[in-house]
Amino acid sequence: MGIKSHVFSLTNKRALIWGALFGLFALGGYVTMLAISS
Repeated sequence: MGIKSHVFSLTNKRALIWGALFGLFALGGYVTMLAISS
């Protein structure tokens, strides 16, 4: 139980980091599109 929860927290952190990176990338692309179109 303890090891399983530890592994889950590790994968959860990794998913959060990748989610944040993808969110920043998507936001940057969206802002760039707005800047180009305006």
